[in-house]
Amino acid sequence: MKSEQLSQEQLSILAGLPKGEPIVMLNLLRFRATAQSPQTDEALSGAEAYERYSKIARPALARVGASLVFMGKPSLPLVGPGDERWDLMFLIKYPSVEAFASMVSAPEYQAALEHRTAALEDSRLTPIIPTLE
Repeated sequence: MKSEQLSQEQLSILAGLPKGEPIVMLNLLRFRATAQSPQTDEALSGAEAYERYSKIARPALARVGASLVFMGKPSLPLVGPGDERWDLMFLIKYPSVEAFASMVSAPEYQAALEHRTAALEDSRLTPIIPTLE
């Protein structure tokens, strides 16, 4: 998602997810070689700018009871577009879609978004409804 704000369509997808049940978010990230931040003259890589975002966003995740399930560096796909590449993949489990919505609207999380935007060339955020616990 190249935009840091959720569109009306994305908000309607979120609203259609089961309420009060755990949700896992699949995150796929492709970093910029050099972060594009209008706020600083400091030269950072996309990965470094994303780490700044993560440090600021972690308390918002903890506040809503979210937890990291898995993180890794994806290789090229076995099935799918052969030129598609991602630098980082992770899964975060939220107690509910309401917890996720609360987190993304929190002022401390909103303050971190400029670093995320500066860091990422492209990303995907896909909600997953667990079928096995």
